[in-house]
Amino acid sequence: MTYSQEEEALIAQKPLIKADSVAQKIEQATLLKNQGNVYFKHEEYKKAINKYKCVSLWITGLSVPGDSMSQYSQGNTSMSASASEGEEIQQLLVTSHTNIAMARIKLEQYDLAIEACDKALSLNPTNVKALVRKAQAYSSRGKYSTAKDILRKALEIEPKNGTVRKALQQVIEQNKLHPEEDQLRQNFANMFNKSGGIYK
Repeated sequence: MTYSQEEEALIAQKPLIKADSVAQKIEQATLLKNQGNVYFKHEEYKKAINKYKCVSLWITGLSVPGDSMSQYSQGNTSMSASASEGEEIQQLLVTSHTNIAMARIKLEQYDLAIEACDKALSLNPTNVKALVRKAQAYSSRGKYSTAKDILRKALEIEPKNGTVRKALQQVIEQNKLHPEEDQLRQNFANMFNKSGGIYK
């Protein structure tokens, strides 16, 4: 695997053992995300996933305004994020989950990809990238109807998104060519159902 000098320098950086402020934690989480991106670019998906997972370890639980679940360092005002830092933290978490999802898809780990998308969507239900990747995972499993529903939801959020439109069209075409397994099973069962199959 050949990295550029810039990439080598990036992945050689070690996160701080301890961060003393929210800003430092965000900085370290961003470093880990960028390292994951390098591994992903070079198709080292397992290494990328490990880096993306570490992102949440750095910033999950920071005290964010409006987040009743954040319990990090109670009473330590230096660890309370500002509103803008809170937005940055959420974006980092959402991005790490959607990146994990894409890496899981590359590894054909579709259930884990869907799980990662659901984590992203729990933080931002209108994140189109998470919806598209979730649909991609379902489509890869042959669940075209589910994929279509997800993509239609994404299209409601961003009606002019060409990527979503193209993905939806592809899923519709795949569904025509390859009926879903559960539909095939239902059709097969109906063949032997006296009230609705070949014995009718």
